[in-house]
Amino acid sequence: MSNLRKRFIRDLKIRNYSDRTITSYVNALIGLSKFYSRCPSTITTSEIKDYLKLLTDQGKSWSTINMVLSACNLLFRETLQQTEKVQSIARPRMPKILPVVLSEEEVKFIFTRVKNMKHKAILMTIYSAGLRFVILAF
Repeated sequence: MSNLRKRFIRDLKIRNYSDRTITSYVNALIGLSKFYSRCPSTITTSEIKDYLKLLTDQGKSWSTINMVLSACNLLFRETLQQTEKVQSIARPRMPKILPVVLSEEEVKFIFTRVKNMKHKAILMTIYSAGLRFVILAF
């Protein structure tokens, strides 16, 4: 294990990060390091942005990209004391996912398929309250 990795893990443990988070952050930085085939301490701001764009182009989720950026922030701000490398990198916006709205026919279909009066009353209450429910195979 490299000296930089030991220092990074030490800093994360001091900040009381969970073992799972530490593993995720270390793996994120290993991915960055392997992509450029060199130590993360020598990577520039532009290269970090290019790597984040690559992850976006590969279709990685918002949370994955955000986690990589968080790992870079902690490495450069806390461990390496090189704040200037990450201060200009903005966090990606969380995508807005529209809820699935059932059509009138689908709602009627669900209510007509339920024979038990108690179950029908529960479903109607859920629907009238605006809560979402999952359509299971009837």
